[in-house]
Amino acid sequence: MAHAKEIDLDIPDEPLDTRVIVLHKNGTQSVKPALHIGFMENRNYVHFIAPPIFPNNTGPNTAEEEEWLENIAFLKEDLQWILKLPYHRFWSQVIYDESLHKCLESYLSQSPRDYDLVGLHLKDELLVPLKNIHKLVFLVYLRMSTYKESKNNHMTPEAFGNIIYDNFIFDVPKLMDLSALYGLHNLAIVSKMVQNIFSTQYKYNEDLNKTSQVVLEAFSSIEETLSMNLAEMQSTCTTTHQTNGVNTKKGFSISSFHDFINYITDVSATLHSFLEVYPEACQVFFQNGAAVRIATFYENAFPAIEREVSRRQKQNENERLIEDIKRKVCLSKTLLIQNFRGIVNYCCIQNILNSKLSEGRNGLTENPHSERFLDTFTEMVTEKNFLHDYNLLYPFETDLELFNEIGIVLDPQRLNYIFTSIHDSVETFPDSVKSSIVNGARPKVKKRDIVKGSNNTLQNAVDILRGEDFHSRRAENEGPSEKQINSLIQNVLDVFPELGGGFIEKCLEHFHYDHERVIDVLITDSLPDHLISMNRNLTRETDLEEEECSTNIVNNYSVLSERKNIFDNDEFDIFSRKDVDMEKIHIGKKDKTPMTYESLTKDPESEFLKQLTLDYSSEEPKYDDNFDLYEDEYDDTYDSVVLGVSEPIVEGFLDKESADTEDQNEEPSEPTRDASKDFCMNPEDIRAKRQQAWESKQSSRGYSRGRGASSSSDQNRQNKDRNKARVGNHNRRSQSDWKKSRGMMPS
Repeated sequence: MAHAKEIDLDIPDEPLDTRVIVLHKNGTQSVKPALHIGFMENRNYVHFIAPPIFPNNTGPNTAEEEEWLENIAFLKEDLQWILKLPYHRFWSQVIYDESLHKCLESYLSQSPRDYDLVGLHLKDELLVPLKNIHKLVFLVYLRMSTYKESKNNHMTPEAFGNIIYDNFIFDVPKLMDLSALYGLHNLAIVSKMVQNIFSTQYKYNEDLNKTSQVVLEAFSSIEETLSMNLAEMQSTCTTTHQTNGVNTKKGFSISSFHDFINYITDVSATLHSFLEVYPEACQVFFQNGAAVRIATFYENAFPAIEREVSRRQKQNENERLIEDIKRKVCLSKTLLIQNFRGIVNYCCIQNILNSKLSEGRNGLTENPHSERFLDTFTEMVTEKNFLHDYNLLYPFETDLELFNEIGIVLDPQRLNYIFTSIHDSVETFPDSVKSSIVNGARPKVKKRDIVKGSNNTLQNAVDILRGEDFHSRRAENEGPSEKQINSLIQNVLDVFPELGGGFIEKCLEHFHYDHERVIDVLITDSLPDHLISMNRNLTRETDLEEEECSTNIVNNYSVLSERKNIFDNDEFDIFSRKDVDMEKIHIGKKDKTPMTYESLTKDPESEFLKQLTLDYSSEEPKYDDNFDLYEDEYDDTYDSVVLGVSEPIVEGFLDKESADTEDQNEEPSEPTRDASKDFCMNPEDIRAKRQQAWESKQSSRGYSRGRGASSSSDQNRQNKDRNKARVGNHNRRSQSDWKKSRGMMPS
């Protein structure tokens, strides 16, 4: 088939899934589809092997390194060959050649990640070929995830989705490995690859849901492994097991512990890279409870791991592995916090910022996503270590400030509950939160806090947590706190209540505050000599001080200490203040008579009045004849302007303004009389009104025949006709006038 002549019968821009190829071989002609097993070539591929690691990798190449370089050369040749194949042969090889996928998957599983290269310290002779293979594998997967290379070489999206899913070319775990290997430096390209795959085949979304559950189960398996080996960690790292009746020792060695930490780092980094490449996966992980599960795993696993690292470090085990473990533990913590942040940001915060706000019943702006945000943090308030570290990288106050800018009002009581869990107590709240969140108001966050929370790169976040771990380790070296000592003493007292607190404290100091070991030696009666000779009823100094303090409190007890009054601690509270000004307090009814001279002398405010009185009572200065009117401070700018001259008035004409003014200023010659106070009306006024009424009545009669009528009579008749239309004529007159105006009848 390799020597056959191939002819494309169809048009060049036809999709590959419907295209056919004509083959001419040995005089025979055959027609085959472009995607056919006949175009696949059998080839033995070389699988990838991780580069050899030596502690002191500075000399010439060893035999293992030479063998690895030879293996890489063959693998490079295979990858270059597959990339040079024509479009239909490449896809035929990808679909039907299973050994090709095993070769590619060997690199995905065995290739060192970015965080591993830091501790490998590979020589340039090994690092350069490794980078070449890294690039070639990426190009192969990039070509496999593209359904359109050019105008002539392409296939339909539906056919592409079915091909890659039915032939297991891509799956969700493989996409997660690709994201972990290439997502950091090629985020845009890898993101487009994954988007292509999920958009063309919806079945990958169902697989993603199942994969998310498997990832969360991985956290559970890590916790089980940790709890199973925790007893081995505390008992010199070895435990006796019985196999076929023979006792065998199983130890959690430093190398096993290192592999265990590598697994945690790999899970955390892979999940982080995949969520960065394909943010839509955050919704699936959130629905399966990934946010709260990450916080729970963080709280359960890392404190025990850090205690084990500290214990092994004191035993002076392999320092190189211990340092690598510490670095990867800090990296894993940072990645898990960023995974949690990415999920919450995509599913809650971004939805809050982008959604339209609605008015609630109480006039407050509510948002369903804000309730989801609060529910997530309220559900994990018991994970104090996680919340504390999360608040270092992403201050909770920053999110609240963003919500306040768009008018989102959150429940103050739940916020107070969350802040108490983050900061352990109200006393350790930030200054911006003490006076706002606790009282139900919006917090005021400084701009530098927002910048700090938004510009956290991966390395900066690791440095922040590493610095926090340094402070916590320094606190451990300084010894437990007083509260922790009291708790340890109480644990021992629960078993031996007859012992004194001071004696138990000395025992704890000797056994490095391991209360279980103290209980063990007390039960077996194997105390050291200096503790055997000590008084077992010895009390602690702090206990004596607390007893004295409680005695003083009882003796000095007063009912006034329990009172609650709105006037507590004001300037007149004589029960709580000793500097009350008694002169301001007056008992009984105060005298309102004017102040006497003696009281004025005591009043400091009367000094001004006394001085003013003395100034007025002093003698006036004598008049000086030589007083200079033209001193320098006199302003003679307007002295030349003539003022007060009125305009001339022509004789015979009256000044209008003055006349108006005189009319306004004229007062009535006789005062107005109030007619309502008269005993009766003036008879002359009564007769005048009657005469006026009689004349108006006679005017409507008109004149004698032939002399016509007066104008007032005609006017009265017209008014009478118009008004009669409302009652008497029933609007007949107006309707008649309306018809006449339109020519219905002659007027």
